[in-house]
Amino acid sequence: MNTLPARSKSSALFDAKRLPQELESDEQALLQSLHEHYQSHLSAIILALQKAINIDQDLAGAASLAHSVRASSISIGARRVAELMAELETHGERGDSQTCQQLLAQLQEAWPATCQAMREALM
Repeated sequence: MNTLPARSKSSALFDAKRLPQELESDEQALLQSLHEHYQSHLSAIILALQKAINIDQDLAGAASLAHSVRASSISIGARRVAELMAELETHGERGDSQTCQQLLAQLQEAWPATCQAMREALM
């Protein structure tokens, strides 16, 4: 059973201060636009990871996809997503299908909560 308070869980998923620090700006319209773009892009990447891991068994391709969004996840403040992408990249390069499937399941669980934390931070 997870006993972390909701606030701690959100901050473990998403650091709302990260992107404004990266941009050296706190303009809400810009932040909102970047978050929306990131969420749309990541949703598509997650679908592509699902296909690469579960259908195509293309773990090298999954590793490449994970690598392609790891840095943007760090910059946007999506902490847990960035961690999972780094692990997916490593295990994909190793050809570890079982671990990649487990990490994908964790990503699919963390992603909606990360999006919610982003929305709450921008309110």
